[in-house]
Amino acid sequence: MNRCGIAGLLLFALLAGLLAGCSASTANPPAEPSPAEVQLVTQEPASSASAAAPPADIVARVNGQAIGRQEFERQVARFEAAMIGQGYDFSGEAGKELDQQIRRQVLEAMIDELLIAQAAQEAGVTVTDEVVQQRIQNDIAAVGSEEAFRAWLSQNGMTLEEYQVMTRSTILTEEMVRRLANSLPQTLPQVHVRQILVAAEADAQALRQQLEAGADFAELARTHSLDESTRGQGGDLGFIPLGQGVLLPAVEEAVKGLSAGQIAGPIASPYGYYLVQVVEAASEREVPAEMRQGLTQAYFQKWIEELRSKAQIERFLTE
Repeated sequence: MNRCGIAGLLLFALLAGLLAGCSASTANPPAEPSPAEVQLVTQEPASSASAAAPPADIVARVNGQAIGRQEFERQVARFEAAMIGQGYDFSGEAGKELDQQIRRQVLEAMIDELLIAQAAQEAGVTVTDEVVQQRIQNDIAAVGSEEAFRAWLSQNGMTLEEYQVMTRSTILTEEMVRRLANSLPQTLPQVHVRQILVAAEADAQALRQQLEAGADFAELARTHSLDESTRGQGGDLGFIPLGQGVLLPAVEEAVKGLSAGQIAGPIASPYGYYLVQVVEAASEREVPAEMRQGLTQAYFQKWIEELRSKAQIERFLTE
């Protein structure tokens, strides 16, 4: 059983983010910040609203629409139960800090869920009860019986009504993602690159001198690069679309306009210093299916950020 609303999807994505390590690729990491890195761009409410005492029964308002405290607490409880199942400990001061961290992120996920629902309504996207029920029937069939389905709901602390709401939210989100995917261009400027990552600029300069003397870029990458995800492939990143925020900005600027065989760097980054070789450049190249999937995720994240930047978001969650 894996159907859930966008809030549920984001919560488990946040859990995955807590467990995952950092990538050192020149490609930008996915836009799922750690709890300490969440930066929000929101429009402040009017001063009269700020002066009023925060309501006890809601945790936020998004464009005037409330997020209820009771549903928020249930989301937190479900997420923390899942984390306990993963071995997390909520005792002591560290556990208290983790609980506060989760509460903040659950709230942001629920804000995103509401923003998506509002955008869908504005776009005229609706989900009928018949569509929701058909999806739920499919889920029941997937687990084998209604009895098994209800047992799953009970195990996950969820009522059928909550599951219906989450299913509707999931279908709405899928439709908005589909619309974003359909807006992607069929072709994009792309560059096929290799990379070498080292810790110090002096190391990068020394490798650059070896390359200029005729050393093989792929062999140096296998020997010296700190990026484990590409080191075994001689630093090969394959084709990367330009102008889509996939490459680190400094790297994209450095390789823009280079021809096959040319090398850029050292390029300073938060991960260290890069040398980047252009293997092939294409002014227009078809976007393959796997790349479209990644670009759709990037477009979706950008769309959410745009919704946030235009929204009036009031938060009433206290530490």
